[in-house]
Amino acid sequence: MERFMMFNDRTVDSSLVMQLSDLAQTLMRRRDVAIQFAAHSGVHCVKPVVYVSHFWDGYPPLERETAMKSDVGLRIIGTYRHTDRLAVRAFRHAVESRPLSKLSKQLFTFAEDLRLEAFRPPFPFPVRR
Repeated sequence: MERFMMFNDRTVDSSLVMQLSDLAQTLMRRRDVAIQFAAHSGVHCVKPVVYVSHFWDGYPPLERETAMKSDVGLRIIGTYRHTDRLAVRAFRHAVESRPLSKLSKQLFTFAEDLRLEAFRPPFPFPVRR
C-alpha cells in the first residue's frame, strides 16, 4: 500500500521519508534526527536535522530514492563526521563584515564539498577476497 501526503503542493512519499529518517538516525547514532527537504542537501550544525535536496524530485522513483538516500549518507558521513565546525564558524565570522561575504561563504562551502568528496577514509572492516 502506498501512502502519499501533500506538503506545499508537493507529494511526499511517507514510506521514503521514514526510510530516510531511519538511515539518518542509524548513521548519526541519535534517535532525535529529523529529515527536512530543502533546496540543497546538508546537515544542521546545532539541531539534529538532515536536509535532503528537492533537486531529485524530477527523477524516476528508483533513482530519486537512491539519490535521496545518498544525500543523507554523504552529508552525515562527510559533513557531520569530517568537517571541523569550529573552523567553519571562524571562517564565517571572519568574512561576515567583508565585501563579497556571501560569495566567500559559497566558495568556502564548495571547496569543503570538494574536500569531502576527495576524502577516502580507511575501510573499517577487513576485505575478504
